[in-house]
Amino acid sequence: MAESMKELVALAHRHNLKPEDLDDSVHDAASSYASTINNAGLEGQIAFLVEQWGVEETRKFLADER
Repeated sequence: MAESMKELVALAHRHNLKPEDLDDSVHDAASSYASTINNAGLEGQIAFLVEQWGVEETRKFLADER
């Protein structure tokens, strides 16, 4: 995987791409991923939040949402 990433980054450099050239594509991919998580309901959403923030921060967030 790391080798593939190096090759892809090198390819981007050869084509003179800058980070902002990929902004829209990254945003679209992230939005699609977020939609998939949201469509999984509370269980999927909470699992995602726990992965991102941990159990305690997610618990605090959930308690503050009501």
